[in-house]
Amino acid sequence: MKRIFSFPALVLAAGTLTVFSQPQPAAPDAGPASASNTLYQVAERGADYCVWQKVVQITNTRGNACLATNPAYVEVASGLNYFSAAGNQWVEAEEEIEAYPGGAIAQHGQHKVIFVNNLNTVGAIDLEMPDRI
Repeated sequence: MKRIFSFPALVLAAGTLTVFSQPQPAAPDAGPASASNTLYQVAERGADYCVWQKVVQITNTRGNACLATNPAYVEVASGLNYFSAAGNQWVEAEEEIEAYPGGAIAQHGQHKVIFVNNLNTVGAIDLEMPDRI
């Protein structure tokens, strides 16, 4: 059997790809936020995705400064955001159940759920599904 790559070469190549694929956090002593040291921010949201990007300041060879957008990356997860009718926009979902006098409610996600105090009754759970295909 003919081997093309040796094990140490594969480990080194995999480690190199991992190091360069991770976004680098800002240094703790970077000072106040400016265009050159801001972190990635959400540029666009959808039901199951967020587009993250970062704007940085670049100085060209003539000494002129301009702003450039770093390559964006897309975070994908089922139920990542929910549509807020109050703000008419996609908002980050929260895994939170809030108590109220008659039971509890989970309303910060794509599925809205209302629980009554006694779960041993008919109709104890009311579930609202999202209206999307």
